[in-house]
Amino acid sequence: MAITVTLQGVDITSSVDFRSVSIQDTMEATGDSMRFNVYSDNGSVSPAVGNEVILTDGSTKEFAGVLTDMRREMLQGNKVILFACTATDYTYLLDRRYVNGVYSSDNVSTGDKSNHGVLEQILFDLKVMADADSDDGDQFYNAFYNNISTTYIKTGSVINQKTFQRVAPSSVFSTLAQATAMLWWIDFDKRVNFVNLAENTATHLPLDDGSRTLIVDTDVINYRDFTLEDSIKGLGTKAIIKDAIVKSTENVTHPSLSITTANIDNLIIPLERRPYDQYSIVSVIRNRGGVYQTMTQQLDGIHRTEDDYSAVDNTYFLYVGRQGTNSSYIRIPKLGLTDNAGNPNLAVNDYINITYKASFQDEHENINQTRIADAATATGGDGVHEFVFSKNSEIQVANIDDLDEIGSIILDRKSKIMKRGSFTSLTKGWRAGQYFYIKWNQQAVNEAVWAISVTKRILTPQDANAGDNIIESTINFANMPRGIRL
Repeated sequence: MAITVTLQGVDITSSVDFRSVSIQDTMEATGDSMRFNVYSDNGSVSPAVGNEVILTDGSTKEFAGVLTDMRREMLQGNKVILFACTATDYTYLLDRRYVNGVYSSDNVSTGDKSNHGVLEQILFDLKVMADADSDDGDQFYNAFYNNISTTYIKTGSVINQKTFQRVAPSSVFSTLAQATAMLWWIDFDKRVNFVNLAENTATHLPLDDGSRTLIVDTDVINYRDFTLEDSIKGLGTKAIIKDAIVKSTENVTHPSLSITTANIDNLIIPLERRPYDQYSIVSVIRNRGGVYQTMTQQLDGIHRTEDDYSAVDNTYFLYVGRQGTNSSYIRIPKLGLTDNAGNPNLAVNDYINITYKASFQDEHENINQTRIADAATATGGDGVHEFVFSKNSEIQVANIDDLDEIGSIILDRKSKIMKRGSFTSLTKGWRAGQYFYIKWNQQAVNEAVWAISVTKRILTPQDANAGDNIIESTINFANMPRGIRL
């Protein structure tokens, strides 16, 4: 199958140095990238950043994206120009707008345009924003939304309400994926993929006991230059979670505040303690001569900008500061707006009463007795390897019981003996994030692993008459998703 490279739909295959092509796909960074060199004689080819680049192997797209970086170099008496190019996949175009909103508790994903999960709603919101900015909308945001399909987006677990304040979509999707044991990427046909980590299997490998497996002892087709290393550095069998943020079970009542002529304009009420989150305000009540009005909450920085002083009927704006700070506040805009009965939003001698759930810090321990026994066998000690999660991890839970669950999840990864390695393969179809087994009978190894990164290069030149082109993939794998301990 012939290798073809197009730039803005124009075939530039004959100008590309295929020895320079390197395609990098990794779980440790968002988006694939491709590096390649183009030689142009007297301006016959002139790449420009922003151009769409597609490399195909026959009918299979090995890369598609946007030229993001380019360096020019003059060669051979000012007649030949070398363009050293770097392209990034369509994730670059996804991140041109930010996610800014509150998303109710729902399935993280559904793959259904008629029944949005959180992911589908975000893609829809991005499309709506693009449609509002121009008469024709944006072809890429249209494609990302219109290509939603259950084939590529699987139904995910239900998650709690989420708030994102000016966050890049790729970061939002990574956060959602990591929280639900899913994996996401944008493929070369502008489709968002969102799948279970353990279901994204390396289908090009043979089946062994029902699982896609690379059998080291006998497989002479799918790999060469195989290495496997074990490491107990960073091993942890006893987790100590320090300064975890826990939601208070009792309400905190803020001292009742009297409205005066001195504080009535754009009233800002600093809260003595940090609310657990933006959903932890129990009530903000205005008392006007014994008539009580429960006010409606909106969020500063999301529902409006912080310098917007216009009032909204019976509405307060909340800002929850960063953990470890006392910067949280409630803001009630300045005098001037009246409700349907003609009453002002705030008036002198009103009282504002605030009740909320605050956060407090807790220290928690978890152990894994089975892994302690394994570590004792390996090291000769008692098998206890303590590790500490500090407040910098910003672990935040609604109750103490949740800390047990989080501690167990952390230990499951932290207490494993790390196994990682690499191999090269001439088999096509490798992609970062794929799940498979490494089976090495001679070494008693039978381990589930993930492809952490895949680097591809083309070993054969462009040849339309070739039966097949040889693409070499170098795969780095590990028995922990993303190849790192927590």
